[in-house]
Amino acid sequence: MSPRLLQVVYFLLPRLPAAHLEWALGHLNAPQRSLFLAMRPSDQAHAVRVAKRLAVDAPPAWVIEAALLHDCGKPAHYGLLARCAGVLLSPVAKYFPDSFSQKWLKVYLEHDQWSIEAAEAVQTSTPAIQLMKAAAKLDVHCSTEVAEWLDRFKSSDAHG
Repeated sequence: MSPRLLQVVYFLLPRLPAAHLEWALGHLNAPQRSLFLAMRPSDQAHAVRVAKRLAVDAPPAWVIEAALLHDCGKPAHYGLLARCAGVLLSPVAKYFPDSFSQKWLKVYLEHDQWSIEAAEAVQTSTPAIQLMKAAAKLDVHCSTEVAEWLDRFKSSDAHG
């Protein structure tokens, strides 16, 4: 099944098993836990799937930290219609008036930056922030240690 189609299914069925929630919270500090718990359940479930895919390779703790917080900037009201519009329309956004782009695409286009800002505010480690920035293409300069995890991180995220 297509990763994008799976994301729709996961959005509609956002249950995060208690054991998965406990696992995720065990990898975060207290302020990060509050940020994670404020995320929409479907975004929490996605973050845990990404983190668990990465955990198979026994990464440093900051990789899991980045995976669990990489979408924490998406607002809770960011629903299915807006997400679909963002995915479908972002490649052609430059052809639309700014007012349209601001309404339908703002969250999709800017949630990475918002996530990084929120994660920085809750004492997230520097390598985790660097990984989030590199994955979002907001910073091309990252340490060798971060670069080693970048492709795995992006691949895990892309699979929903």
